[in-house]
Amino acid sequence: MSTRDSFLDQLRRPRPDPGGGSASAHGALMAAALAEKIVLVEKKRARSNDAKEIYWEDLHRKLEILIKGLTALRNEDVEVYLNLSKIISTGNSAMLDKAAADASLCPFRIMQRAVIGLGLIKDAGMRCRTVMISDALVACEFMGAALAAAGHIGIANLRLIRNPEEKESMLETFIAELKHGMELLETARREIRMRHEDCGR
Repeated sequence: MSTRDSFLDQLRRPRPDPGGGSASAHGALMAAALAEKIVLVEKKRARSNDAKEIYWEDLHRKLEILIKGLTALRNEDVEVYLNLSKIISTGNSAMLDKAAADASLCPFRIMQRAVIGLGLIKDAGMRCRTVMISDALVACEFMGAALAAAGHIGIANLRLIRNPEEKESMLETFIAELKHGMELLETARREIRMRHEDCGR
């Protein structure tokens, strides 16, 4: 296995892009990839059982959609951040609010997908073989970290919006989504851990 990763190579460069938003999407992608591994293993095992195969096939399809969306957002975050940086550097205050809002909405969409991802990981963790429960817990933690990280980036960009009403409205939406996601993270952690403990008895 190669020790090099093209995204990580880009991330470590001494320049602002890609930055924290793209990194949060990348973290969510790692979580989704680990969840996909669980699903593919279980789908392979379930071929003799139609009901189980349908369940894992449906979960796999949802993960593929999630991964596609997160990959697009990882790239989009670079574009919106570069646009925001350009507007700040040129002093174009008339365009600042829109650019800051765009740079906030991309991490918000990463948060939304992380919430979806947590639900899918929980589903996988509650139905997978005992030996794979620990992988589901790891995926859960990565997805939760991605959710929180995207929240940090989005809220930081929101602070650049000068219109107080727009800023306050968006901030309330961000905080509500972050709270919802963190509650789901705790639920997923608790239920998967309980299953892990029950299997160890």
